[in-house]
Amino acid sequence: MGEAVSPLHRARQTIKSAKAERDELKAKVKPPATDKTDLVSAMLRSEMRDWFRSKPQSERDRISADPAKMDSQLALALMEMPAELTGVSVMHRDALIEHTVQAEHAETIATIKDLERGIELAERAVEASREEIRKDTGLERAAFDGLAAPIEKKATAPWLRKGLVIDLERGVAREPTEEELANGISAETLEEFNRLKAA
Repeated sequence: MGEAVSPLHRARQTIKSAKAERDELKAKVKPPATDKTDLVSAMLRSEMRDWFRSKPQSERDRISADPAKMDSQLALALMEMPAELTGVSVMHRDALIEHTVQAEHAETIATIKDLERGIELAERAVEASREEIRKDTGLERAAFDGLAAPIEKKATAPWLRKGLVIDLERGVAREPTEEELANGISAETLEEFNRLKAA
């Protein structure tokens, strides 16, 4: 179990890191923000919304049907307010936001999609392998997880570099705790740590 569970658990941690990276990238993918201090542009967009609302619904739908052909300032004016306040259809506003976000963050969105595909494939492979190992042991899932837990804890024990613990969970370098020195670090690593501290 030790030989089989440890690498799978490390793979799970890698997947967890990939998910965190994906979530960070997703947080950056937003529609363009308007400059709140630019009062002239804000007034212009307000006038554009008034003009847009003054049109019949059929005309508003025609103007907003193709985001790629819309005036960029009018598009911004319609995106920055809810559809109910501008007269644009909800469907057209959503398409406008999607088009603008895609144009501005195309590279980031492509990276997110690649990450999500990789995460899905890796997760499927890791969980299927873990399930096969569990079946080979003949244990129920709860019993297997209970036996695997201490092995997995050791597999993700903090490691040392230049006398400091590299804590991958928090992304920091720090002094090891007494418990880590007693349980989580191998004798060879502890010896290296003491040698570095003495130097």
